[in-house]
Amino acid sequence: MERQWTDKQRFSFEARGGSLLVSAAAGSGKTAVLVERILRLITDPVAPVDVDRLLVVTFTRAAAAEMRQRLAAALAEKMAAEPDNALYQRQQMLLPRAAISTVHGFCTSLLREHAAEAGLPPHFRVAEDTEAALLSADALDAVLEESYRQREAAFLALAAQLGGRRDDRALREAVLQAYTFMQAQPFPERWLQAQQEAYTAVMPLEKTRWMQPLLTELRFILEDSIRLTDRALRIAAHDGLEGYQPALLADRQRLGQALDRLEQPYDELREQIGALSLTRLAPLRAKDAAVEEDKQRIKTLREQIKKELGRAQDLFCGSESDCRADLAALAPLAQALGTLVTRYREAYTTRKRQKKLLDYDDLEHESLRLLLDAQGEPTPLARALSARFAEIMVDEYQDTNAAQDALFRALSQQEQNLFMVGDVKQSIYGFRQAMPAIFTARRDAYTPYDPAAPEYPAAITLENNFRSRREVTDAVNFLFRQLMHQGLGGVAYDGREALVCSAAYDDVPGSETEWLLLDMARGEEGQDDAAAAEARLIGRRITELMASMTVRGESGLRPLRYGDICILLRSRGKTGVLMRELDRMGIPTASDGSGSLLTAPEVSTVLS
Repeated sequence: MERQWTDKQRFSFEARGGSLLVSAAAGSGKTAVLVERILRLITDPVAPVDVDRLLVVTFTRAAAAEMRQRLAAALAEKMAAEPDNALYQRQQMLLPRAAISTVHGFCTSLLREHAAEAGLPPHFRVAEDTEAALLSADALDAVLEESYRQREAAFLALAAQLGGRRDDRALREAVLQAYTFMQAQPFPERWLQAQQEAYTAVMPLEKTRWMQPLLTELRFILEDSIRLTDRALRIAAHDGLEGYQPALLADRQRLGQALDRLEQPYDELREQIGALSLTRLAPLRAKDAAVEEDKQRIKTLREQIKKELGRAQDLFCGSESDCRADLAALAPLAQALGTLVTRYREAYTTRKRQKKLLDYDDLEHESLRLLLDAQGEPTPLARALSARFAEIMVDEYQDTNAAQDALFRALSQQEQNLFMVGDVKQSIYGFRQAMPAIFTARRDAYTPYDPAAPEYPAAITLENNFRSRREVTDAVNFLFRQLMHQGLGGVAYDGREALVCSAAYDDVPGSETEWLLLDMARGEEGQDDAAAAEARLIGRRITELMASMTVRGESGLRPLRYGDICILLRSRGKTGVLMRELDRMGIPTASDGSGSLLTAPEVSTVLS
C-alpha cells in the first residue's frame, strides 16, 4: 500500500529549483521525507540524478547506514515491480559509490583523495579520543612549562588571575575552552584575534558585545516583572481590592517605559534602572478572609518584583568609565590567553602530525583549507566538487557549527542546491559547539514555500506528529509554551514550533500524562535516600500499570508487558539504584548503561 503523504511532506521532496530548509518536528516523518526526496531525484523519469552525484550528510554513522539501507530496500522494491527498468538497475549499481556519510566521514574521504594538496601523509589515521587527550595534555604541559620558564609579565598576571594556590587547573581549562570555541569556527585564527581586539574596540559601550548579555538579561527581568504586575492587577480587580489598582497601574506603566527604553547610552540606562522602584500601596482593610488572602497574594507578587528589580540593578557593576577601565586592565590578560592558546594549538598539531594523526576538528579544518582561500572564497577544487554534486543534503542541520556550515556552503553551487533538515527544538549538542542559531537564521531569512509561486531559498515546516498520542503532544506543548521563548533558547514556542497530533490512536481513558510527586519531607519513604524512594515509587506505578493496562500490538489489543515500559534518566548515576530497587520488587530490567562489569550483580556475588 502506497504511503499517504501530507501536502507539506510532498512539497519537501517534490520542490525543485533552489535551496530548501525543512524544519521537521519530532515524529513528523523527517527521515522518510529525506529518503523519498533522494528516491525521487534518482528515479525521475525525465531528468534523473545519479545517486553518486548526491552528497548526503547525516549526524551519526548509524544514521548513514540506515539511510543507505532504506534506499537499497526502496530500489529493490522498485526493481521487483519493474525488473527490466534500466534506470533502477543503474542506480542500484551506483548506490555503493554514493556519498552518504557523516561530515567527518566525508572529510576523511576528501583528505585521503587530496592528501598531497592538503600537505598530509596519505595514510593518516583519525586519533581515538583517549589518544588525542594524551597528546593534548602533553602539548599543554609543554607550553605552560615553557611559559613559566620565560616568565613574561602578561602570562604571570594571567596565571595569577586564573591559577589557584595549589595548581593551575583553571588556567588549563581556560586554554582548552578557548581552543574548543575557536575550533568550531571556519577561520579559528581570525576568531581568536577578534576576541582579543574586542577588549580594545573603540565604540559606545552599549554597542559592544559585553552589553548584549546584560541587555538580554535586563529584558528578561523587566518582562517577568510586567507579567507579575499584570497578575497582581487581575487579582486587584476583585471586590474590595480596587484601592490597589492606581499603584499597580503606575508600576505597570513605569516598567513598560523602562522596557521600551533599553536602547540608550550605558550611563543613562544605568541611572534609569537604578531609579526603578514600586509605588507604595494604599492601606486597605480586608472585609473577609478571601480579600485578605488576595491581599497577601498581591504582596507576595510585589516582593518577587522587588527581588527582580534588585537583580536588574546588580547587573550594572559601575559607570561606563569604570567598565572601560576594567576592559583596559583585562586586555593584556586576553592577549596573553590568546598567545597561550595559539602556542598550545601549534604544539598539539605538531604532536599529531608526528604520529600521522588527525582529530575530528582537523578533518573539518584541513578540508576547509582545501575548499576556501584566505578570503573565504571557494577554491578551484571546491568549484570542481560543487559541479560534481547535484545536491547537498544535510540531516540534523540544527547541530552544525560555523565550520561545518562553511564547508557545506563551499561545496554547494553558490548555495543554490542545499537541502537542510532539522529541528531547533531538538538541538542538544551545545556542549559540542553546535550552533542552532545557524539553522534559525536561515529559516527566518528564507521565504515560506508556496507551491503556486515558489521563491528560493525557501522554508517548510513539518509540524505534524505521527508518533505520539494526543495526550503526549498536548503535554509537551503545554510544558514548553511555559519554558521556551526567543530570548531563552532562541526559540519562540508558537504555532510554528508546537506539535500537531496526527497519529491515529483510539481514545482510551487513563492515557493522560501523569506527574508522580514524591514528598520526602513527609517521611513517606522512611529514612531512605531520594533515589531509592523515587525508584520504589516508579516500581509501584509499573505494578499498577501491569495489572490494568492494555496496549495495541500487531494483532490487536494485548496486556502490557514489562518490555513496553521505558524509564528515561537524566544521567546514568541513578541507574544502579533504580535497577536494584526494581529487582527487589520483582520487576525485570535491562539497561544500556555502560557500568563496570565488576559491579554487575551476578559478578559481584561471585567475587563476594
